[in-house]
Amino acid sequence: MQPRTLVIRADSGDLDAFTELVRCYQDTAFGFAFSILGDFHLAQDATQDAFVAAYFNLSSLHDPDRFAGWLRGIVRHQCSRILRKRRLSTLPLEGAREVAAQAPGPEGQAEQRDAMGAVLSEIMSLPEPQREVTILYYVREYSQAEIAAFLELPVTTVNNRLHAARKTLRGGLSQMARDIFNSNALPEDFAENVGKIVRQQGPIIDARFGPDTLPTILTELSISDGAGQPGITAHVAQHLGDGLVRAITVPPASGLSPGATVINTLNPAGAALSAQVLEEVVNALNVSRRTTEVLETGIKVIDLLCPYPRGGGSGSSGEPAWARWSPQASWYIA
Repeated sequence: MQPRTLVIRADSGDLDAFTELVRCYQDTAFGFAFSILGDFHLAQDATQDAFVAAYFNLSSLHDPDRFAGWLRGIVRHQCSRILRKRRLSTLPLEGAREVAAQAPGPEGQAEQRDAMGAVLSEIMSLPEPQREVTILYYVREYSQAEIAAFLELPVTTVNNRLHAARKTLRGGLSQMARDIFNSNALPEDFAENVGKIVRQQGPIIDARFGPDTLPTILTELSISDGAGQPGITAHVAQHLGDGLVRAITVPPASGLSPGATVINTLNPAGAALSAQVLEEVVNALNVSRRTTEVLETGIKVIDLLCPYPRGGGSGSSGEPAWARWSPQASWYIA
């Protein structure tokens, strides 16, 4: 299906069409984000955030044929936002004792890191126009025509930039670059990890995903707040069947509209739910504070110790006196 058709269908609320759009453009968006950020994990975050923003702003795209360039602008914006917020995390020296050892050993890791760093350093040192086409060329071995379509450039310009980049890069980097990008590519089911909210009840949301890509229990979800910013997090708490999962927003959030985009981050929930959040969940489900009318039976011991709710069901078990003669009469419903 042509991108134009997918854009029109996605704009009308067809989530399957949007998922297909993500599948078509996920690698080019990821490669473009990496050309700006130079970090695979940050590039994946920027790509994910960009598609969420794109979903909520499709109505602002007046020409569906310009989707690639429009998406590229959103990716660039998300990269700029990440760069503004980027902070280096530190670890106290005494905390280093708790860091688990990884295979291969320190020497092997150092060699791999140095080799990968050298390749990426040379690529990132290219002028921006050459860097963009080079990374897109290696990230999924796109053809020059496909790269030109995404960057909205003539094919001859892409060829010239690739040629200039190859002259600058040291020999033998091509295969290493392919291996690096292949080992750090987006997961194959990246597009299927997009779902949508079906309903919300207080801090609880129910979201629908594809039946084969349900987020596992205690997985973290990222939800758009409606302004294109995926700043709301939820923890998957239950599978409801029919592709539905129930999750709890952390911190509790309200006003999420049905159809809002939800993305499975594939990351485990980062923190336990606080007592306040759990109390709000209980209140939202009306577990402990449901108001009911009591049915007065006139039997004091029942009305006092175990009152019956009007309209509810009650039962008792045992052998009634009038049925003692029958060994099969072990219980009756009142």
